[in-house]
Amino acid sequence: MVGSYRSAFLLVFTALMVLTVVSVSSNAYRRVTEITLDLSSGIITEISEKVINRTIGLFQASSGYLQSNTVLFSGPSLPFPRDQLMRLFWRQLELQPHLFSIYLADADGGFVQVRHQPQLVTRYIVRNGDSPQERLIYRDRDYQAIAHINGGGLFDPRNTRWYEDALAAEGNVVWSQVHRFPETGKLGVTASRSIYNDGEARYVIGVDIALEGLTDFLAEQSRTRGALAFIVDERDQLVAFPHQLILQNRSTESDPETPDRIDHLSERWLVKAYRELLAMEASNGPRSQKPLGGGRHADTDYALASSGDQRYIAQLHSFPGNWSEGWRLFVVVPEASLLSSASRLISESIAISLIILVGAVLLVQVLAFRLFEPMRRLVHNTELIQQLRLDEVKPVDSRFSEIRAMDQAICGMRSGLQELAKFVPAGMAREFIQAGKSAKLGGEMVELTLFYSSISQFNELCSKLSAEQVTGLVSLILDRFTQVILRTEGTVDNYLGESILAFWGAPTSVPDGPARACRAALHCQRIEAQLRKREPGRFPHATVNLFAVHCGRAIVGNFGSNKRMAYTAVGDNVEIGWILKQLNHRYGTQILISEPVQRLVAEQFWVRLVDYVSLYSEDKPTAIYELLGQRNEPLSSVLLDFTERYEAGLAELFDGKWSDAEVIFQQLSEQRPDDRSVELMLARCQSRDVQLCTRLSGLDI
Repeated sequence: MVGSYRSAFLLVFTALMVLTVVSVSSNAYRRVTEITLDLSSGIITEISEKVINRTIGLFQASSGYLQSNTVLFSGPSLPFPRDQLMRLFWRQLELQPHLFSIYLADADGGFVQVRHQPQLVTRYIVRNGDSPQERLIYRDRDYQAIAHINGGGLFDPRNTRWYEDALAAEGNVVWSQVHRFPETGKLGVTASRSIYNDGEARYVIGVDIALEGLTDFLAEQSRTRGALAFIVDERDQLVAFPHQLILQNRSTESDPETPDRIDHLSERWLVKAYRELLAMEASNGPRSQKPLGGGRHADTDYALASSGDQRYIAQLHSFPGNWSEGWRLFVVVPEASLLSSASRLISESIAISLIILVGAVLLVQVLAFRLFEPMRRLVHNTELIQQLRLDEVKPVDSRFSEIRAMDQAICGMRSGLQELAKFVPAGMAREFIQAGKSAKLGGEMVELTLFYSSISQFNELCSKLSAEQVTGLVSLILDRFTQVILRTEGTVDNYLGESILAFWGAPTSVPDGPARACRAALHCQRIEAQLRKREPGRFPHATVNLFAVHCGRAIVGNFGSNKRMAYTAVGDNVEIGWILKQLNHRYGTQILISEPVQRLVAEQFWVRLVDYVSLYSEDKPTAIYELLGQRNEPLSSVLLDFTERYEAGLAELFDGKWSDAEVIFQQLSEQRPDDRSVELMLARCQSRDVQLCTRLSGLDI
């Protein structure tokens, strides 16, 4: 009898899955292997024969033109005038579109050429002593002359590779390696042959063969069969490949006239499959099947490659003939396309799987029924805990050890939450749940960022609104502000009427507490503005929320008695932050931050230096700033100008330049007559009393 929830399910499902895999896979694997390899062999062979025969036919036709023209020009002189010779070449190009150019050179450096691409051009060079003549005639499709251009005759065919190789071959056809034609940048091959008369080489005839037709033919194969076919020469250069494949950027050191290599393909799995086949070909691997990485079937090496979820079967076929020595045909066929004829096998596999699954479902249903009632009660207990109805949670009895363990965990959570009922901050609650601690009195000194908010003119608000309206408004504001604080990972210390004290840095430290507190204050300011705009009758005009942000060391911990505790912060900096919030009344500001905060957030937020006041126990005054906004949002030109002029006037004032400061603040007073900070500074300037300035900077709020 299995007593473990996990073991029971694992045992049943493992047995069922093993039975499914053994029954279906043993039959499917044998059949799929045979069908896949047989189909792939036939399809790849068919594609290979088409491509190879097409390529052989192309080169044989080109060689045939060389042979026939060799017989035609084997006499002591040309059989007909130069113009008729060029027209003959033109007709030959018309009959064979794959021919790019046909040309004839003599031993004296004379040259006759007809080029088909990119535009039909006839060209001849006549050398008479030291003054060669060259003429190019551009023609239309009907061989009519369009333009005549005279060249300098600098080209000498006797210095070309095809001419020298033809002479060295002594009457045999010479095939060049694949190269790019400079006129079009497309790939091609050059064939040339020397023509002898009376034992002397009198002419060399050559043809340029464009391989673009092979590329188009390969693209047709990939569209009809879902296959990919490449022709690669002995240097791994791509002679032809499907258009839809993308090539990587070539190295700047590469010769632009040479063809792209197979290593330039962006589909790296194709390159890997090609290299594996070359290695198998070089090592003459075993003729046995290798399903995991490749093998040999029907006297042909193959390799398995994959791209994403698609698998491919790849083969290499060598080209016959001297002209194509070292050329290979690389064919890749999707494995999925080879399984279309295996529909009956799939049907059989589905039927077997369905039978097994039906049995599995019945067994699982029986087992699930035995588990349903305990699981339902566990779910009900978690819902009660979520609702903090802790006294209603009842233990759950079960024979399965996992359910008993879950029940013990839930009961332990209930006990922990009962302890956590003594605490308010959500961060502390999470800490106690995770650590399983019990509540104890105590605290520690930490670096805190303190946040304060309260409603100004709250007494006036209470006098103008009913108790229900005041309660609803305060609850709405506290709820929205609390959400902002919690989203920035702050801890709400306590609520004092309409006021909020929150901090960052405990119970979990944060690296950017001042910035988070400033963002929270600006966000709360925007929320208040949105609420006031949406419900103008709910907010008296003179009522706004005031904020302050201060940072410093404070004691944080559990304070109170063993019966009732509060997680809070105490210390001088807590009192200073509260005073800073009250200073908003004096200066008519909404968000004030202390100098330690400003030093940490100056690069992230717009601020205005408001005044120097004595916040600390020592007599040295410290700067206080108004928080204006985030620097990733532009400040209006009016506010920016006011800020700069105000700070300039403040600097003049504290330097004792009363008249200069008074001029500045008088101008600012005319622009903003209701600004309390400007009125205060103007009064100081007019008093001309240093002691009065010092007294006005005190904490008499």
